Amino acid sequence: MRTRFMRNALYGSLLLSVFSLYGCSNEMEVQDDGQKPVLNLTTDHIRSDYGREFKIEGKISDQSGIRFIRLECPDLFLDKTIDLLQYYSEPQYEYNLSYAFTLPEELEKTDYTIKVTVTDLSGEVTEGSLLLTLDLDEESPVFTAFPEGNVTVFSKGDRTALNLHFAAQDNKSLSYIAVDMLCSSNPDFVVNDTLWASEANTSLLDYMKSIPLSADYLNYDCKITAMDKQNNKTEKNFTVSVTALSDYTKMYLADVDNAEALTSDLLGVPMLIDHVGEFQYEARYYSKAPNTEIRFIPQKTDFSPVCFGLDPDDPTKITDAFGLAEPIILPEKGYYKVSFNIQTGDLNVEKYTPDTEVLDYTKTMHPDSNPVNDYLFHMVISGNGLPTNSPDTWSPNWACSLPLEQDQDNKYILYTEMTLQKGADVRFGIYPFHPWGWWLEPAWHFENISGENEYLITNNSMEMTSVRPKFTGTYRFEMDYHLCRAKLYPVE
Repeated sequence: MRTRFMRNALYGSLLLSVFSLYGCSNEMEVQDDGQKPVLNLTTDHIRSDYGREFKIEGKISDQSGIRFIRLECPDLFLDKTIDLLQYYSEPQYEYNLSYAFTLPEELEKTDYTIKVTVTDLSGEVTEGSLLLTLDLDEESPVFTAFPEGNVTVFSKGDRTALNLHFAAQDNKSLSYIAVDMLCSSNPDFVVNDTLWASEANTSLLDYMKSIPLSADYLNYDCKITAMDKQNNKTEKNFTVSVTALSDYTKMYLADVDNAEALTSDLLGVPMLIDHVGEFQYEARYYSKAPNTEIRFIPQKTDFSPVCFGLDPDDPTKITDAFGLAEPIILPEKGYYKVSFNIQTGDLNVEKYTPDTEVLDYTKTMHPDSNPVNDYLFHMVISGNGLPTNSPDTWSPNWACSLPLEQDQDNKYILYTEMTLQKGADVRFGIYPFHPWGWWLEPAWHFENISGENEYLITNNSMEMTSVRPKFTGTYRFEMDYHLCRAKLYPVE
């Protein structure tokens, strides 16, 4: 609960403007018409926020002349009386009120009633009020999951459909998310679908539906919209194209179950697999625990519009049918090879034992003839934007480096955790430690052909494409030198 602020911490500023002026008179004549003043506030509900200024505005009129305007809110320590005779030497019959007040950074409640009282020169009184709530929202919603680029849908006869998934988040409260689709070649096709927030304060809405399309090779214009409770709106437009089955150049293995995990990493999630032939793909993967669930996606940021999984009606087949495809389960801990054909649906899963030479972290290294300098073999990552763990950590060329631990369950896996700074340029390679900074082998670098650091190359001098953390925090780097794959992702 925010604490009550002191009275002297508040300040108000009076902005006065005269609607009409009359000739000067040394004596003020009051004619009581028996009518109460007319008070028209600009609004009866003001939205503001902690530490912000708001204004009480309105128009006041009275045939006898206006004397006092009083603004009261005990919870805000607001008690301001405006005596117009202090400012004007003759009656004011019409007056524009504009009073500015700055809220403190801390308050006990989130809603307040401000009383406005107007008294005319004959003593007639009119009361009004307005509601002040601390729910000002000037930020538009953001899409946390959405179709990436233009979307391709495979023509499958009467099963042709767009598997549409998107989600939006708002800093306050969402009103709805919606999808609108049109097809210029088929004017009878129209989709207007809205998902409304079911609760008063809904900060996240998730849309997932299968939208039937024609099997013909047509294009559709699609717009998704997110609207919050204060009418801040975000829109995204994209094209949906129905085509023949695509032989995807790239396919990825996902061992996470939500779109946020696909996009919060700096590299390596989801994991690129091998495209070994037309419509044919092969994944090699290490399952850290029994019953690991995996799926395959040709796009990197979401599980829609295309996601390949197990056909529940035939465990030897893979399918991308919306609502039907299930995760492929790897029953035991260990390495697996998963082969599949997206045209025929053929799927084969087999466990195997790697034959890659294991790095020996128990080996003593002799950098020179002085035994004092002997050390145990280990690997480090060295590059820009990394924190330095100790003053004697090797930095042969770039700014800093970190030692890599060897996983005791699987010695093909090396890892470390580190604190990275938001927005910093981070790039590095993987090298054997040497006290004088010699370049030893084996070493690994990220390919930079794609610009996405999607796999490691052994004993190559490529420099990875820089990545930038989205926030300051703890990140885990993990590499599997048998698979030549690595990932860098945030950890709690």
